[in-house]
Amino acid sequence: MKKKLCALLLSASMLSSLAVPAFAAESGNAPRAAIGDDAVYLGVKDYGRVTKDEKESFEHRFFVDGHEETFTIPADGGKFELQNKLQEGYIYDITISGYTVTGAEMEEGDVAGVLTKVWTDDDGDWRIKVDNESFTINKDAELYDITSKAGGATVQDIKFNELKQDETVRIVVDSDDHVTKLFRMFIAEDYTAPVSGVPGKLTLKNFLATAMEPVGTALYVYGGTWDWQDVNSSNQAMTIGLSQSWIDFFQSQDANYTYKNSANPSESYYPHNAWNQYYYAGIDCSAFVGWSVYNVMNTEDSTVADNTGYVMSATKQAKNFAEVQKWGTWSQEKPFKPDHFQTGDIFSMNGHVWICLGKCEDGSLVILHSTPSDSINGQGGGGVQINGVGDSENCQAVKLAEKYMSQYYPQWWERYHKVYKSFDSYTKYSGKDAGKFSWDLKNTLADPDGYANKKADEILADLFEGITIPQQTMEAVYLGVENYGTVTKNEKESFKHRFFIDGDIKTYTIPADGGKFEIQNQLQEGYIYDITVKDEAQVIDVELKDKGHSNVVMGEVTAIGNDTITVNGKTLNTADSKTYEITSKAGGSSVKAATVAVGDTVKVMVNGDQAETVYKAFVAEEYKAPVSGTPGKKTLKNFLATAMEPVGTALYVYGGTWDWQDVNSSNQSMTIGLSQSWIDFFQSQDKTYHYKNPNPAESYYPHNAWNQYYYAGIDCSGYVGWSVYNLMNTENSTVADNKGYVMSATKQAGVFASNEGWGTMDMGDVLMDETTGKPWVDEDGDGRRIYEGHEFKPGDIFSMNGHVWISLGTCKDGSIVFMHSTPNTTNGAGVQISAIGPNKNCEAYKLANQYMNKYFPQWSERYGDQVLCLTFDSYTKVYGDYAGKFSWNLKNGVISDPDGYADMTPAEILADLFHENTGSSSGGSDHSDPTYAIRASAGKGGSISPKGTVRVEKNDSKTYTITADKGYAIADVTVNGKSVGAVDSYTFKNVTSDQTIRATFALEGAAEQPGFSDVSKNDWFYDAVQDAVDMGLMAGVSADRFDPKGTVTRAMVAQILYAREGKPTVSGAAAISDVPANAWFHNAMQWAKGQGVIAGYPDGRMDPNAPVTREQLAVILHSYAQKKGMNVSKTADLSGYADSAAVSVWAKDAMSWAVGSGLISGRSASTLAPAGSATRAECAVIFTQMFQK
Repeated sequence: MKKKLCALLLSASMLSSLAVPAFAAESGNAPRAAIGDDAVYLGVKDYGRVTKDEKESFEHRFFVDGHEETFTIPADGGKFELQNKLQEGYIYDITISGYTVTGAEMEEGDVAGVLTKVWTDDDGDWRIKVDNESFTINKDAELYDITSKAGGATVQDIKFNELKQDETVRIVVDSDDHVTKLFRMFIAEDYTAPVSGVPGKLTLKNFLATAMEPVGTALYVYGGTWDWQDVNSSNQAMTIGLSQSWIDFFQSQDANYTYKNSANPSESYYPHNAWNQYYYAGIDCSAFVGWSVYNVMNTEDSTVADNTGYVMSATKQAKNFAEVQKWGTWSQEKPFKPDHFQTGDIFSMNGHVWICLGKCEDGSLVILHSTPSDSINGQGGGGVQINGVGDSENCQAVKLAEKYMSQYYPQWWERYHKVYKSFDSYTKYSGKDAGKFSWDLKNTLADPDGYANKKADEILADLFEGITIPQQTMEAVYLGVENYGTVTKNEKESFKHRFFIDGDIKTYTIPADGGKFEIQNQLQEGYIYDITVKDEAQVIDVELKDKGHSNVVMGEVTAIGNDTITVNGKTLNTADSKTYEITSKAGGSSVKAATVAVGDTVKVMVNGDQAETVYKAFVAEEYKAPVSGTPGKKTLKNFLATAMEPVGTALYVYGGTWDWQDVNSSNQSMTIGLSQSWIDFFQSQDKTYHYKNPNPAESYYPHNAWNQYYYAGIDCSGYVGWSVYNLMNTENSTVADNKGYVMSATKQAGVFASNEGWGTMDMGDVLMDETTGKPWVDEDGDGRRIYEGHEFKPGDIFSMNGHVWISLGTCKDGSIVFMHSTPNTTNGAGVQISAIGPNKNCEAYKLANQYMNKYFPQWSERYGDQVLCLTFDSYTKVYGDYAGKFSWNLKNGVISDPDGYADMTPAEILADLFHENTGSSSGGSDHSDPTYAIRASAGKGGSISPKGTVRVEKNDSKTYTITADKGYAIADVTVNGKSVGAVDSYTFKNVTSDQTIRATFALEGAAEQPGFSDVSKNDWFYDAVQDAVDMGLMAGVSADRFDPKGTVTRAMVAQILYAREGKPTVSGAAAISDVPANAWFHNAMQWAKGQGVIAGYPDGRMDPNAPVTREQLAVILHSYAQKKGMNVSKTADLSGYADSAAVSVWAKDAMSWAVGSGLISGRSASTLAPAGSATRAECAVIFTQMFQK
C-alpha cells in the first residue's frame, strides 16, 4: 500500500469499456476566491483547435467539487510556471481567485493501492480492502472514475457496486478512517531501474549509468521534458532521478500507444502549434540527453522558474556542450567512421541526438537515445532505449542491444523489438551546427574505471554486473524435475525444474499456487514452451508451443535446400536458425545440437516464413478415433461413444490424468476430446513400453505421490473421470478452476450416486462361508461382497478396490463386455475393450478381441494377443464400504436413453457404435449409413494424400494421390498388403469394409534389392546395407550380391550425393579431362566439382575410377555437410590412434569431424587407416548414419 502518495495518472484502457453517463455540465463559473481540494486537472479547453498564439488566454479545465469548471492561468512573464506543474488526470489542491488559478500543488493522498476485496457486510455497510487494510465507505462518500487519454482527462460518477477486485484506487479518509472520497484510477507499480547513476558524480561511467536510468521506462513524446511553452527544460528535465510521470505514463500505455495522431490533433499527444500539453508524460531525444547531463552535473532538483536546464535543439546540443559549456571538444568529419567515436560521445544529427555507449569489435556502435521506434503493432512510441548502429542487423551492437533490452526491460520488449539503426543514416549531417561532442576526461569528467578503453560488451557487462534480470520470456524445452527418482512429494514446492534454453540447461523453481501447482499442471517433458522467468529464478508463466500454435510448423521434412526447409508443405527460411534434437524418456528429456534430413519429423518455431529454431522431434500422425461422442449430449449412447474415444490410443500411466500433485483431475481429464499428449505418447512408444521401472529415476511411475507424467497417459479412474466430464460439459476447464471427476477408483461409483445424484448404487451380496453359514472374512477380518446374479447393464460403472470400469452390457451367455484403462500383462496397454467370462470361448471375449484387433491396428500390433478375459470372481468381488456398482437413472435422471441402448446386447451396441448396422447412428451424431476407415501411410521420400485415417460412407469411393519428393521415385503401392504397382493414384470404389494403402519410394535410379547372399544377419553392417538399399543410396553389384568388402570409387560417391540432391541439371561447366561425356558418372562428377564437394587434383583430373580412401571420403562428406548447412562443430581428438600422424594435413579437420560425428570409426581400437580404401560395407554404414541424422 502507498500512503501519502502523490496523485497518479489514470489508465484510459482500464476503464474505457464502462458505460457510465457523463457528469454534470459546466457550472456558471461565478467569480470566487477559494481553495479547491482534490481538483483533477482535465486539460486545455478546445485542445487540438487552439493555437500557441492563444496560450496566455487558454481556458484550463478542472474537476472541482463534483463538477467541471474552467479557469485561466497566469503566464508568469512567459515562464508559465503553473502550467509547467499541471499534468492531466493528476489531482491537486488549487488556489482560485475569481476565474484564475493562482496556485496548484499536487496533492498527497491518504491511501492508494489495489482493491483486494469489495463487499457489503452483514450490517449493510460498504467495505473495501486496499492492499491489506480494510475501510468502511460512508454512504454519502463521493466515488469517481478518472480516465486519461490524448486530448484530455474525464471524471465520472460511479456506484459502489461498480468497484471490482484488482482495480486500483486512491481514497480520502476522515478521522475515523472512513472513506469520504474515492477515485478509481491507474496506479503505477513501484519501479527501480536496473542501472542508475549517482547525482553529481563526475565520471564517465556515472554519465553512462545515469543515461541508462530512463531506458525501457520512458516513452517518446515529441517535446516531452521540454517545458510547457516548448522553449527550454521542463521541471522533469531538472528532476534528480526518474520522473514519476514517465513511469506512470509508460505503465499506463501499451503497444498501441502512438506519439502522433495526424488525423485528429484533438486526440494526439503531439504538441499542437509549439506548446506541449504532454511535456511531462515522456521524453524526446534532446530532453533525454539534457536530463542525463543535468543529473551528472547536479545533486538537487530545479524548476522552470529558476533554470533553463540543458534541453535545447537536438542539432545544436553537442556543439553547445563543447563551445558554451566548455565540457569537451566538438568536431565534424566528412564522413564519420566508426573509429571517430569514443565512449560517452554525444552526436547531434540534424533533428536528433544520441549518446555513444561504446564500440564493438566489428566497428558497430551501441547507443542510447529516445526515438519513436515502431511497436509490434506498428505504432511509433518506443522512447529511451539501447540501439545498435552498424552495417546490418547482424552486427554485434544490435545483438547486444537485443540481449539487454529483452532481458532487463521485459515490459518494453513486449511492445518494441526494433533496435537497429544504419551507420550511414545515423552519422550523416549537414550544416554548421550538427556534429560530435567528446568529453574532456581530464577537466570535466574523470575516467577512473577505464571506460574510454573498454568495448561496448565490456561496458554493458560492467554496468549490469550483479543485476538480476527482472522478468524475461524465453523459448524453452521442458526437461523435467532435477533429481527425478530421488526427490519426494514433501519437496514438491521447492523442486528445481530443468529447461533447455538456447543451448544451455537452466533450472528454476515454480510457485505452488496455494497447492494447485497450476504451472506444473501445464508442463510436459520434451515439449516446447515460451516461459516467463522472474528474477532469473522462478517460472511464473508458460505457453505451450505445439500443434495449432500460430508460430509453430510441425510435420515431416519433405525437402531441404540452401537455407530452406520444407515441412508439411510450407517452405521456411533457415538462414539464421538453430537446429536441435529432442529425446524423451522416463526420467527426463534431453536436447542436443543436430542436423535434419528429409523424412525426419520436426517442430519449427517460426516468425512468418523465417524458421527461428528447428527441433528434430517426434511428431504424431493425425489421429481420429473410430468412435467418438458429442460433448455435453447427455444420453446413454453418447456416454458409451465418448468412453470409446480413447480406446486403443491412450497408454496406461499410473496417476495419468490425475493432476500433477496426485489429488484431483489434470487439465487433460477436463479437455473436450482426446488430449493430444495421449496421442503423442501412444505413438511415440512401442510394445516395450512399461509404466513402471524398478529404478525410480527411469520410471513413468509416480514417485511418492506426485505425477511427473500425469499428461502422458491415463489410468482407470482418470479414464472414467474424463468420460464423464466429456458427457457433462462442452468446454475445457483447468486445475485452477475445477476438480473434475477424477478421484479414488474405489469411491468413484459411489460419488456419482450419492454426491452427484446421477443414479443408484448396488452394493452386492455378502459372501457367505458355506461351512459356517456366516459371512466369510479374510485373515484381516474383511468380508467380501459379490454380484452373482446381478445384472450389469450398459453404462454401469463398477468400482472395485483400486480399479474402476465401464460396462458395455451382459452377453447372452452371461459374459460381460467392458471398457477400462489397465496395464495388461506387459504393463502398458491402456484404454481397451475387455471381457469378463469363464474363458476365451465366451461371447464377450470374442467381441472384445474382434473390435480391438479390427479397429485399433496400432494397439493390435503391440497388444493384439493380450485382449483380456478376466474372471467374474476377480473383477466383481469387493470389500469395504465404498466399492460397488453404479447405474444411471435413465428415466428422470441426468441422462436419457432415446436410442434404447439399455435393452441392447453388447454385440448390438458395438455394431451400432462402429457403424456396422445399416441405418444405425454413430456415437452421438446421426448418419444414415455406416462408415469405414481407410488408413493411408507413406515411407520416406514422398507423400500420400490424404494421409492418416479417413472414414467414408458405405459404397462411396475415395481417391488417393501418391507424390514422390524431388530426387525420388515411387517404388511400390500396396493396398491391403498387396502390391498394385508404382502407381501415382489409386481409387477405392464401392467401399464396404476397412482398407489400408501404403506407398514406398526410392531414390531415382536406385534399384531395390530383395536380399543378398553375402550379407548375413550376423554381420555388423547388415542393418546399414538394408537401410542403404531401402533409402536408394546403394544397390547390389548383382541381383543377389552386395560385395560388402569391395571398394567404392570416387565416381560412386559423387553419384550417391548427386542422386541425393535430386540430380540437378548440369550445363555450361568446363570439361573434365578424365570424365568422358558419355560416362555414367559424367553429370555427377561435373556437379560434385562445380559445387566444391569433390575438389579434384591440381592438374585438373578427378580420377573417378580410383577407389576412394577413408580420408578422401571424410573430406568429401565434410564439404557436402558444410554446403548443406549441417552442424560440423562436433570433432574428436585423433591423437588416441597410433596412426593419427598418417592423416594428411588437408584431411585432418574433416577426419576429426567424421570421427567425432560417429560417421567413421577406427579399423581397430588403435588404427584409423586414413589411406585405406573405404569398403562398400563401410560406406553403407557411413551414408545411412549421415542421412538418417
